Amino acid sequence: MSGLAGLFRVSGPPDRAPFLRMVRALDQRGPDARVEITFPDGALATTVRSPGEAGANPAWDPSGRWCVATDGELLNARTLLAEFHAWGESPEAASSAGIVACLFAARGLEAGLERLAGDVALIAWDSHTRSLHVVRDRAGQRPLHWAALADGTLLVASEPAALLAHGAVDGAPDVDAHRDGLALGAPLPPRTPWLGIRKLAPGERLAWSGGAPEILRWWEESANPPGADGARYRWARSLRFSTELAIQQRVAVDAPIAVALSGGLYAEALLLGTAARRRGPVLAFTVGADGPGDERGPAGEIAARCGAEHVALSIAAADVPALLAEIATLAEPLLTPEALGFYVIARAAGDRGAEVLLTGVGGASLYGGAHIPLGDRAASVPGVGLLGRVARAGAERFGGEPASHRQLRRRPEIDPGTTRWAAVDALAAQAPEGDPTGRALWLDRRLDAERGLAVLDRVTAAHGIRAQSPYADAQLVKLVGSMPVGHLVQVRRPRGLFVEGLAERLAGPAPSHRRMTLPIEAWLADGSLLAGAQEMVADLLLAEDVRRILGPRQPARQQWALVALAAWRRAHPEAPRPDGAHRA
Repeated sequence: MSGLAGLFRVSGPPDRAPFLRMVRALDQRGPDARVEITFPDGALATTVRSPGEAGANPAWDPSGRWCVATDGELLNARTLLAEFHAWGESPEAASSAGIVACLFAARGLEAGLERLAGDVALIAWDSHTRSLHVVRDRAGQRPLHWAALADGTLLVASEPAALLAHGAVDGAPDVDAHRDGLALGAPLPPRTPWLGIRKLAPGERLAWSGGAPEILRWWEESANPPGADGARYRWARSLRFSTELAIQQRVAVDAPIAVALSGGLYAEALLLGTAARRRGPVLAFTVGADGPGDERGPAGEIAARCGAEHVALSIAAADVPALLAEIATLAEPLLTPEALGFYVIARAAGDRGAEVLLTGVGGASLYGGAHIPLGDRAASVPGVGLLGRVARAGAERFGGEPASHRQLRRRPEIDPGTTRWAAVDALAAQAPEGDPTGRALWLDRRLDAERGLAVLDRVTAAHGIRAQSPYADAQLVKLVGSMPVGHLVQVRRPRGLFVEGLAERLAGPAPSHRRMTLPIEAWLADGSLLAGAQEMVADLLLAEDVRRILGPRQPARQQWALVALAAWRRAHPEAPRPDGAHRA
């Protein structure tokens, strides 16, 4: 695990005094070492978990033009090194940062970025042009935040805590971002919970040379084309082999590995692929609570069939308030219930010496198994979730008209009166042209990146662990984005691929597709978690929004988000408050 921090100013010598505070705020991401490089126009630093990387990240290229700091795993590092040696070139440091710096010097920025494989976020300083380039990875597994100060200084960091530690960043809450977070699980880029901090979206990069920062898109997946299922056998083989390759690339590391195991389909496929390719023991962690939907029993059977050591973790109802308060101490509010489960798993994995946590996050949205109604509405799909997509694809296949909303079952959480749509509509405007259902699938993956992958990065980083999701592999996403819509939305496709693949290897039935299940309805039932929540968030949310969330028949996930936001506000009472305009 590592964390990035940078401070830059080209209109005069920058004030480096606050920089050490910024770097110290990232120590949890890399508690073993801190490496800092300074130059006339700024400073760049990395906090490192593995001491073996110390001194090599950040790194300069041999010509002294590019200084690069990286966060994440460069999967094709050995391939790039072999190419350099074949051409008589050699990075000064054989680390990810050194390889990327040498790559930019030899091939240029844009061509160099195209060669990168893996979940690598980076900060690169070009000393010849005195320009900064900040790059978030294709899938969005490694978040990057930035802030522009009034004196012409630009700050960059892996986490907002480092930017707030500078002292000159506007830390007033962004009310609209908090409302979006309550509805979506996390604010969508470029918004963050603070007015003075912005975040790059997956596949975006920031270019800056002293003026206004320019946000550019350096990678984009396509939207699924229209059509029926096509040649299922061909697509199935491609998808299966690509998935196995993505897993194989991520288990071929020297660091101790753990797997987050639910009782669901994608988690079992991940554990099976990891156990088959990993030398030595594999740890599988499952979190659960007593009651219906407890995943620990099914997960234990899966671990036994895969030959992995299973570690079952428990969250009792009495432990929830303390866990919420612990998570709330992090700089950014984490509003999804999965954050609680992954936080507990990451802590246990860290205690067992693991440095990498593999998860199945992103699998459901990648294969069309997750129906996020927001994506359907924003893409103008005449249906609700997976049911609406099947209706549309079937109508197109057989030459009929798609079903209307009234002909399909409506879900209370997609009622326009319970959700703010502006952020999703803005994201939908960026969707590639294509079939509306394909655009909805594209939106699912983008929404999942922020409320799934970004939250996962935050909770695991709190314990110095690097989280990876093979299902968010860029090449795998690109393959799925090229599939015809009908192949993704028809019943049992392509989830049937996993069922068939698992059946070939396991002496037993494959599990059904299930998300991590925590009994949040039961935890919220007694009302103690919600007590006082309305007063704590009065300056962040409209009173009518809070009343609606607390009303009958509202989704438990939104009520949980309200509880998590209130806990975060209690842990950060010093944050500047608005002038009361939002207290109506």
